[in-house]
Amino acid sequence: MKKFWLILIPILSLLKAQGQPVNSPEDIIKGNLITYCRLMPWEEIFIHSDRDEYIAGENLWFNIYLFDRQSNSITDHSSIAYFDILNADNRKVVEKRIKLDKGIGPGHILLPDTLSTGRYIIRAYTRWMSNFMPANCFVREIFIYNALNNKVLRGKPGLDGSIQPAARNKNITKDDTGLGIKVNREQSGRTEIALNADDKFLSANSPECYLIVQTQGIVSMVKAVTLKSGMVRTNVPEEIFIPGINQIVILDSKLKPVAERLIYTPFKQDLGFKIISSDTFSLREKVDIRIISALNGSDSLSALSASLSVSPVTGKPGGGDITDYLVFGSEFGFLPESFLNRRISEIPADSIDRFLLNAKSNWIDWDLVMSHKLPELKYQPEKDGHFISGQIIQKNSLEPLKGKYMFLSKPGKTPAFQYSITDGAGTFSFEVPVNDKVNDLIIQPEEPDLKSSVKIGTTLAEDLLKNDEHPDTSVFIVPDYFLKEGADYQVNKIYGISNAADPVTESIQDPVSERFYGKPDIELKMEDYILLPLMEEVFFELTPGVQLKRKGNNYSMTIEDPVTKLVHKKPPVLFIDGIFVKDPAVIAGLDPEKVERIDVIKDLYLVGDYIFFGIINVITKAGDLSGISLPEDAIRFKYRVVESVPSFISPVYSSDELKKSRIPDFRNTLYWNPSVKSSGTNNETFEFWTSDGVASYEVTLQGVNLNGEPVSFRKVITVK
Repeated sequence: MKKFWLILIPILSLLKAQGQPVNSPEDIIKGNLITYCRLMPWEEIFIHSDRDEYIAGENLWFNIYLFDRQSNSITDHSSIAYFDILNADNRKVVEKRIKLDKGIGPGHILLPDTLSTGRYIIRAYTRWMSNFMPANCFVREIFIYNALNNKVLRGKPGLDGSIQPAARNKNITKDDTGLGIKVNREQSGRTEIALNADDKFLSANSPECYLIVQTQGIVSMVKAVTLKSGMVRTNVPEEIFIPGINQIVILDSKLKPVAERLIYTPFKQDLGFKIISSDTFSLREKVDIRIISALNGSDSLSALSASLSVSPVTGKPGGGDITDYLVFGSEFGFLPESFLNRRISEIPADSIDRFLLNAKSNWIDWDLVMSHKLPELKYQPEKDGHFISGQIIQKNSLEPLKGKYMFLSKPGKTPAFQYSITDGAGTFSFEVPVNDKVNDLIIQPEEPDLKSSVKIGTTLAEDLLKNDEHPDTSVFIVPDYFLKEGADYQVNKIYGISNAADPVTESIQDPVSERFYGKPDIELKMEDYILLPLMEEVFFELTPGVQLKRKGNNYSMTIEDPVTKLVHKKPPVLFIDGIFVKDPAVIAGLDPEKVERIDVIKDLYLVGDYIFFGIINVITKAGDLSGISLPEDAIRFKYRVVESVPSFISPVYSSDELKKSRIPDFRNTLYWNPSVKSSGTNNETFEFWTSDGVASYEVTLQGVNLNGEPVSFRKVITVK
């Protein structure tokens, strides 16, 4: 013990001399933010679409990129994205679920030809992001023109910057606490942070406080500051400001946030990739697009994952670049309209400053960070599966049924079983694999006599955006180029020309499935025995310890415990073709000739917290529950989680005969490739052919590099 103290005393003295005690305020602040960001990750979605203006009835092609806000890189935190198109009343006119593979997923929409001319918005989010709606979603305005319908929608969807999620965070100002923050940035690279505390603040608080600079959950500085009457100025090196939106926060001596300020630090533009091609082309001429890496070493094109579009130049701003979008993302709510579809380098610095003075982070809430009190989250991320939710209510009172067991099963010879317990609102949720197959699902309550009604929902709120208080009532003026594109679309439609190939079927395979109860204690194959006329005789003669008994018009089933040889205190759970049935009479009424197999689990069996006092599963030869009526409060429905995506196709004019073909070609999108990848060289070429349309086209590359970081590039070509 004496030797121990002789070693420990110098260490403690050294720590005291360095002023770095264990669990110092600096360590607590950094540690709390790390923990908060780990438990509350913020996802961002960016959509690259082939165009931003369409004709009703055309194909809309897009690619979804899912980013982690903290690392600003692609994430696999969620495996499904929800894609909507909203009209001027913020009602869905199109909705899709898109499969994300390692954070990236292509998509396709055939726009309804009944859509009216007007403004629409595309919106995308994940189930996890819906916890922080309406702010935490990708939104962008598009225009749709209907060449056959003169009706024009007035107004526009709600993209009002004042719309924010339920109050969780507040941008604390001097008016709230008596402490203000002013930032002076000089061209020399010196940055001054000035703190101005009034007398009321100084009398109510200790002068000791902590100045924090963080960007997207990464702390770049924590510094102790002593306040005094008047202005306290602190000089900090410019290099501590990470490119993007920097949050400056002041915590008092009790580590409570008392002031905040947001500022912007520009990025150094270094794309690493370039698009190379000729500038002008003739009609029906081959276009070679070369993508080259401007960087040497490991940043080769083999690391590029991107999408490439070639669409007409309209003279209106495009859909924005992935690199610019992620500067703000959705963390600070909806941006002013003057910011939308513009390069951030084109937005005046004073405009950005004015926006950030009144903006707040909807993600980093320092009250929550320092108190460890996280908000209650309704939705879990869909990382490995897709959640199907619904509600069960009583038919007469319409009251939700709380604490009831709900079962999910699929008819088939390989039984699957899930249960869910309803919450106070009567809602339940099940997780199913992500695939593009049509699933035959049955959901029902454990108690079939509840006189209830089951409703399947979308799991997500329907109206997450609202119209402006003063909606735009101006008339949508149709540009001249829309009339031309509408005529081109009609010509292609007359000739039956489409750039969408048939989808690749069975692109996503089901995982290998097994019986949820494993190998049964009894696996009775009916073909191994002489056919008996009644199911009662089958169980009596062929399943020892299992009895199907009749008393009057009622039936009961029992199983003996294999150890005690006593009948279980509760009846076994019964299935036909993997579907839960409550009444043994349904099994008794089966024709033994139509039964293929009977599985029996004789012992107690647990799935989660649900206890089976034995299991009996009767599998018919058809295996589809045909000819068997479900209980009145059960619901059977077809459900496809995601749909397979068709590929983009376009004509190839590789010979003079093809070039002279009289079949017209008036594609409005010349080329779309959602999966630009490389064979490993730093110089890759993609080719397509021009159409019969004389116009200028914009070649747009959007994607991510080796580190999952965003990259983008644009180039204009002309077809004469």
